[in-house]
Amino acid sequence: MVPVNEFREENQEIADLSAVLSTLLTNETIITNPVVCELFDRFHGKLGAHLNHEDRAAYGDLLRHSGKDASKLASEFLENTHELRKIVIRYNRKWCKGKNEDDMAAFRQETSDLFGLVQQRLQLEETKLFPILERARP
Repeated sequence: MVPVNEFREENQEIADLSAVLSTLLTNETIITNPVVCELFDRFHGKLGAHLNHEDRAAYGDLLRHSGKDASKLASEFLENTHELRKIVIRYNRKWCKGKNEDDMAAFRQETSDLFGLVQQRLQLEETKLFPILERARP
């Protein structure tokens, strides 16, 4: 059985972390605080674990056993997951790991862009993926 409720809980944790981090980004003196970097690491860890969880628990069944529409949706989500992972890896290397503090405007913009992509993804899961997974339950 696909754990849609677990996926929703994970989404809420990711959304909560991005909301806290977005608020912290408005304070110039806090951005370079090591605790903020720890929160970013936590955000990235939760996001990665969530994407892996979906990979293992949802897409395979949709691709194998569901109708054409569900298979197409699973393929689209897999493609989106792959691209989102690449973006997160590039972001991590450039900012928290690289401690590139010289360009705070770029840091804020890229962080805002990343959070926007993640929010879009979470919204698509809620409106497109989860309803199909719930209908596919035995």
